[in-house]
Amino acid sequence: MCDKQSFRPAWPRTARTDKPYNTFICPKCGYPQFCGCKSCKDRIPEGFLPYKWKSEPFEGHEPLELYICANCGFEASIDWWMDESVKQYKDRLIK
Repeated sequence: MCDKQSFRPAWPRTARTDKPYNTFICPKCGYPQFCGCKSCKDRIPEGFLPYKWKSEPFEGHEPLELYICANCGFEASIDWWMDESVKQYKDRLIK
């Protein structure tokens, strides 16, 4: 199991290609973010935790939905996380 003390930021590798998983990382701690829904949770590498999410009331609007890093607890709106994942993906394409 991964915890804050023993976590080493490293991309888990796939058995077939030996390439990193195509996932985004937490900008605060570098932990890879994996979806924990029923259809995705079987694809999470051993020892990694899925991100969490919660819904908070937002006065006068629909509830604000937040993703939370499973390692450090950093939380931001789902829209922010999706924008961040696109930025990280573009950065990887350029490198």
